[in-house]
Amino acid sequence: MKRILMILALLAFSGAFPYYAFAIGINDCDDSDIFECHCPVSVSVADINQEAITSVEECVSECQRLAETDPNVSRYAIQCEIDGVMTGVANSPIDPAEALAETSLGEAVADIYYQSPALSVEIPGLEFTDATKVGEVIQSNYLAEYVNAVYTWLISASALIVIVVMMIGGLEYMLARGKPAMIQKATGRMKNALIGLVLVMSAYTIAYLIDPNTVRFESLSISYIDPKLYDDEIKDTDGFFSVAATEGYASSQGILPGDILCDTSYSIAEIAESAVGKMTYRMGGKGNAPPYSADTKTDPDGVQYSTYCPAGTVCYDCSGFSSFVRQCAGLSSVGGTSSIFDSSAQRITNYTTTGYINGIKLEPGDMVGRPSWHVWIYIGDGRWAESHADRNPGKAIAITDWSYPFKIMSKYEDAYVKISH
Repeated sequence: MKRILMILALLAFSGAFPYYAFAIGINDCDDSDIFECHCPVSVSVADINQEAITSVEECVSECQRLAETDPNVSRYAIQCEIDGVMTGVANSPIDPAEALAETSLGEAVADIYYQSPALSVEIPGLEFTDATKVGEVIQSNYLAEYVNAVYTWLISASALIVIVVMMIGGLEYMLARGKPAMIQKATGRMKNALIGLVLVMSAYTIAYLIDPNTVRFESLSISYIDPKLYDDEIKDTDGFFSVAATEGYASSQGILPGDILCDTSYSIAEIAESAVGKMTYRMGGKGNAPPYSADTKTDPDGVQYSTYCPAGTVCYDCSGFSSFVRQCAGLSSVGGTSSIFDSSAQRITNYTTTGYINGIKLEPGDMVGRPSWHVWIYIGDGRWAESHADRNPGKAIAITDWSYPFKIMSKYEDAYVKISH
């Protein structure tokens, strides 16, 4: 009996240390030692009276107030420290019902770019807080929240196992009929079950006593790498383009008719997809034969890319490819990006994840990009096609998801959409 009482005392002692301190929930930030409220994207910490805000509710209210004068403010973010443990930064909609509403370009990119991990095996109760860019680093609390969820699950599972084992031990004790061996076996089973539960629930306490730093999972700070998939020298050119010339050059390059679809009986998506693996990027390439005077790069062997188009492929730059796809589908041809994104194009101010830009539903053949830089053509079903600056044979064409162009353009102020329908 004394041993059982000692075990129960240890169990109560371990309960005095919060096992959830492996990762603190955002609501536990209320009245914490360090509390910072953010209202991304255009409101800095300095714009907020931090001393007057000590709870999640007050932070949300402050961001709602600022949103009345700044339409870019649609979310709140919090960072706090409790008992030396830094939380992750929550980044949640002010109004959950408006989570998919139109937002600014930069904010929408942030929502997509820092996606929470997708687990192959779900852990009950695990909800990752969003990672957030702070200065030049990305801060996240994924590891702490994962460890906390696993530990919490283990405690629940252990408690269930202990209950079952204790019931078995109790049944054995009742059926012992005074036999010392059976009584010893039953009490031993119950004692071992309690000891195991104490060890599981005391894991935090034991680790803390050994070294407090072993249980202080501070937010991971990962260096931010600015995406730069297109070198600064890329300049789209107007150049020459015609479907007839493309078909003739394709035949001379050994591409059999039908390998690259070019007929109004096919959809824009089918035409674009048929070009994957069969086109090579050349600046100024419009499906015509070399030379490509605008391309000043040299290959690993020191040969000017402008002098040749790899056998078995045809060469296009971004606007040449977009024009090819449009013409093959029966739409009008387009020139270089400077003419695509002229005064008739709209500057992108917002978009949704459901295919709208500036409140307009996109249709296949519409384009986004920047003048004298790059263009993506929309092919439907939330996908874009492009000829990007990979000069390796057949590597020019890429099919990307909805968010991709916005990630690339988010660091620029002059992103445009050309609605052609």
